[in-house]
Amino acid sequence: MSPLQLFVILAGLTGQLFIARKDPRGYLAWIAGNMGLVFVYWETKQFALIALQFVNTGIQVTALIAWRRAKRCNETSPAQPCEA
Repeated sequence: MSPLQLFVILAGLTGQLFIARKDPRGYLAWIAGNMGLVFVYWETKQFALIALQFVNTGIQVTALIAWRRAKRCNETSPAQPCEA
């Protein structure tokens, strides 16, 4: 197992632990793991899987933004309603 593969595994597990604890940093770990997988798949010329990792990363970035907006909205005082 290469150091890059170990990084991808640890990033995925770390991300899952954070998400299980409702911590949005899990998405950051997953995004890092996805970028690592891009390099792993590049070495083996699995271009469809590279595309899948970019799609997954886009979904995770979108989810992270939504999570942070929702958190910010929940922290807003009742006097200042949150905008959608």
